[in-house]
Amino acid sequence: MKKFFTSSINEYEFISNNISYVFEQYAQIHQFIKSNFPEQYHNLLAKPERDNKEINWYSDLEGEIKRIEKFPLNERTNLINVYNARKHEINDVCIRLENSEDFDKQSWADILKSVFNPDNLFLFSNGKEIILVWGIKTNKQKDYTVPFDEYKNSIISAKINEEEFIKEIDTEEILKKEETDIISNEDEHPTNELVDQEIKSEEIYVPTSINDDDQNIIQDSFIEDKTSSETSSNEVKKNKIDNHVIKPKHWFYRALDRFEIFASKYWWIILIFAIILLWLLLNKCNKTSEQPPLSENDIEEIYDEIMPEIPRKRLIPIDTTDFREDGNTGNVIVAGLVNIAMVEKKEKFKRMAVELKQQFPEEKYKIVYYDEETNRLQFKFPEEETNEIKDKIRSKLSKHKLLIWDESIFMTSKKSNDPFFKNDDKVWHMKSIGLEKAWDITMGDTSVCVAIIDDGFDLNHQEFKRKKIKTPYNIIQDNKNVFGNSKISHGTHVAGLALANANNNTGASGVAPKCSFMPIQIGSNTSFFTMTDVVDGVLYALNHDADVINMSLGKQFSENLQDRSPSELENIINTTGKDEEKFWKELFTMAEKKNILIVLAAGNENLLIGLDPMQRSEQVIKVVAVDKSLEKAEFSNYCKACSSKNTFISAPGVNIFSSIPGNNYESMNGTSMSAPIVTGAIALMKSVNPNLKNKEILKILRQTSKNLADKSCPPFLQLDAALKKIKNN
Repeated sequence: MKKFFTSSINEYEFISNNISYVFEQYAQIHQFIKSNFPEQYHNLLAKPERDNKEINWYSDLEGEIKRIEKFPLNERTNLINVYNARKHEINDVCIRLENSEDFDKQSWADILKSVFNPDNLFLFSNGKEIILVWGIKTNKQKDYTVPFDEYKNSIISAKINEEEFIKEIDTEEILKKEETDIISNEDEHPTNELVDQEIKSEEIYVPTSINDDDQNIIQDSFIEDKTSSETSSNEVKKNKIDNHVIKPKHWFYRALDRFEIFASKYWWIILIFAIILLWLLLNKCNKTSEQPPLSENDIEEIYDEIMPEIPRKRLIPIDTTDFREDGNTGNVIVAGLVNIAMVEKKEKFKRMAVELKQQFPEEKYKIVYYDEETNRLQFKFPEEETNEIKDKIRSKLSKHKLLIWDESIFMTSKKSNDPFFKNDDKVWHMKSIGLEKAWDITMGDTSVCVAIIDDGFDLNHQEFKRKKIKTPYNIIQDNKNVFGNSKISHGTHVAGLALANANNNTGASGVAPKCSFMPIQIGSNTSFFTMTDVVDGVLYALNHDADVINMSLGKQFSENLQDRSPSELENIINTTGKDEEKFWKELFTMAEKKNILIVLAAGNENLLIGLDPMQRSEQVIKVVAVDKSLEKAEFSNYCKACSSKNTFISAPGVNIFSSIPGNNYESMNGTSMSAPIVTGAIALMKSVNPNLKNKEILKILRQTSKNLADKSCPPFLQLDAALKKIKNN
């Protein structure tokens, strides 16, 4: 025999009959099949041999033996038909055995059903015959069932001769190997050879898929043969009657009788044992049952089956009817969808994904999105399980350190685009930060690339003509086609504030007009983005050599939070969204390692900064909006004790004039307008000294900014002072 497959006891759940593993009974099962089935069945079961914690599988068949999936389609179809024919014949045998009144025949039916259960085996072949690796609970067994008409010609219909089918195996050898040790008195249970022959003759069965007429002929023939044998042996019959020969009671029923006697005397011991067992079971309920670990090959195979075909590609569009308000945090989330990420990168993301689907195997649970770069996936589940799903996942995958949080809805931080603002001073924001003096030092350098992550961009606008556009990308469409229109104007306005051309005798100008532009579109015709859109945009910018990233967007919050005090809001920040907070910090750490600084709009709900977990990192800068009087804009989010922190800054955010699609211009309000002004300032700082580290930039901005009277507002940007400090160092 040659070995063709190895399985580990730690990898699979092996089937047992409550006495031993079924695969350990190979010798008896193989002999039973060999004695009672046609030759085509004799090599059907692979032979298992246990070597410590491994099971090696052997076969006598010639040629290369491999998984049935490895064969070409036409060969695989033929082999699957043969497999279905064998399964059909076995099922037919099992039905007849089950209908017998003989306990041993019923036991054989149970054994055969267990051995040939499609969920308990793997299919192999040498190209001609089927070989089964059996007695293993596969969990992921493919359904090879085909219609009867496709495999009926492969069914074995030949009759078995009597010399073959009268051979039998002692069934009790399968159910209990030491039957003779249980029988305590030979006089009570005679076992002479003649008696054994009669008992065995009553246990004969023809396990084949012959039709009913042929079966009756064989049975009638056997009955006649048996009758003639009994007639010619009157002396044997007399001996049986005189000795009151009966078949011994099955070991299972004898064991029940003995247990009854024991229980009547020692019931108190059983009661104590039951109480201890109940206590252990109740404690175990609080622990996650662990399945044997899968091999790396198994992980790869299952992973490919359960994951979406394309990574970082949303397969299920976000529907606004799925939006729900989170009662704890007040932000808007997508119902029935959670993010799951790994805390420790050394742990294997693929194994976690496979074990997650094994714990939630039903079709209503799906992995609908994944990203191996951040070790994150999205898990879809029935909406009614929203309140308990996170705890369920943590409990079932307790050996993994996971971050689990809801999929949140983000909005652009635009406050207003009222036409009235067009009549106000269009350049106050530029003068207030000292931009003209800063331009005496630099207007930017094309080697410095500014990435803007927003709803869309009109690159045909005159403010972006002849500008160096670097690797534009549309996250939603997965292509380079970025665009803007009357409904998608926010990104064009934001990009204009950071990068619009100067000295072109028209419109407005950006803070860093000579720097390069990387437009990353995360919107289409909707007014919202998801957190996944935003993360994908950040990853794209990180992987395509941006120098600074602008994100004029943030979470959408309930208006009910407006009635909360700052201390109540601070409590929400300190107690909620911790998993999402850790994820953002991990992502921003990736940016810091590449020396890419990220600029965030503080938000426009007049709430405490940090309700959005994205804003809690000390590795990014948050921008508060002020008006012409250098007072906090009434809509702007604010910070607490932020005047001493390097990661907060103020910038103009009221009545800010900039470009919109169609070669038009408009004034808008919002921290969305404040953020790109700071982004452009950082681009100029890097143009003066490209070797500046993120922490150095944050420190210089703080040292050169103007302190404001309102302590809920961080210091106000003074760009000319910042560039002078860099130039003089």
